[in-house]
Amino acid sequence: KEILFEEEGILEPIGVDEEKVIRFTPQELGQHEFSCGMKMQKGSYTVVEKTRKSLSLLQRFLITSIFTVPLVILMIGMSTGGISHQVMRWGTFLATTPIMLVAGGPYIQSAWASFKKHNANMDTLVALGTLVAYFYSLVALFAGLPVYFESAAFIFFFVLMGAVFEEKMRKNTSQAVEKLLDLQAKTAEVMREDNYVQVPLEQVKVGDLIRVRPGEKIAVDGVVVEGISSIDESMVTGESLPVDKTVGDTVIGSTINNSGTLVFRAEKVGSETVLAQIVDFVKKAQTSRAPIQ
Repeated sequence: KEILFEEEGILEPIGVDEEKVIRFTPQELGQHEFSCGMKMQKGSYTVVEKTRKSLSLLQRFLITSIFTVPLVILMIGMSTGGISHQVMRWGTFLATTPIMLVAGGPYIQSAWASFKKHNANMDTLVALGTLVAYFYSLVALFAGLPVYFESAAFIFFFVLMGAVFEEKMRKNTSQAVEKLLDLQAKTAEVMREDNYVQVPLEQVKVGDLIRVRPGEKIAVDGVVVEGISSIDESMVTGESLPVDKTVGDTVIGSTINNSGTLVFRAEKVGSETVLAQIVDFVKKAQTSRAPIQ
């Protein structure tokens, strides 16, 4: 499935030169780019009005980390006898409450939204576990029973830590996809009515005859029907030496034609090319999770 901006009701890929109006929580004003790896297309969106800025994931993690430090100190002090039990109880309450407000808010909102749709997700588990621990400890604080405020705080600390690493991984994936998309040719010299004309890459169809001169990029995957040349395929295979190509050999889109002029028949275009498959594999490898998750 290729879904863009699902929460905004845009369930189909945005076409080239097509405009859509969406609303979301922007972090910065101005023009920003996005890419759709499977369609091998790029686009841009412009943030014209900035709404109330919410805390970023990293900011919430840093705030949680700051309030987690006194919890560790209180636990060590309690175990060594340097801090009284009463100070431990109220200290953990004061340190955990800001964590519940800052770190717990988004998870609780997400869990509540899923609950209203009769659904459950990972946020439901996190919110349920932390709320039970916090409110039970709140009652136990005044009833003279053992408290477990630190349990809720450390759950959010480790969950946010994992979320920060995951966010960094996704950003690296986006950068990798952008670099891969930059490798593809933007146009192709295609046979149209007995003449070769330059057309956008999106207009290339399976079966088209495409001419590639020395120094130009192969537009799509295909089979050579005329000419002899050597092609730099290092971006796909990692092989630094050019590969000789003649009639009947396959060529890979986005590789570079070095010496002679080639004419090849397009066999795979769009999301079926090797480059598109690489983009898809990169995205899946970086964002996939085990079934238990």
